[in-house]
Amino acid sequence: MPEYSRFQKGVIKRHYANLETKTLQALQELVSELYLSAGKPKAETLWKRAEQHLAKTDVPRSRFEKVIATRDLQTLADLVSKAKVPDREPGR
Repeated sequence: MPEYSRFQKGVIKRHYANLETKTLQALQELVSELYLSAGKPKAETLWKRAEQHLAKTDVPRSRFEKVIATRDLQTLADLVSKAKVPDREPGR
């Protein structure tokens, strides 16, 4: 494993400390974008991104796959409001 400088260690530590906030914020922004782009071709890409971000949370895969398949925006918003990102430490 490479040795990191003190600065690099700080950057890595802050990244993992803010991972939950970043992921949940991205999901919240996706819900807003999906609402605004309902029925447009861009929505398909946004649903795929939502699925990728939900995979990083504690929401069971079977539950969010059902929401993605049905394209139910209200249920997606409910899932996002209750989602949490599991703690991850560097090197895991």
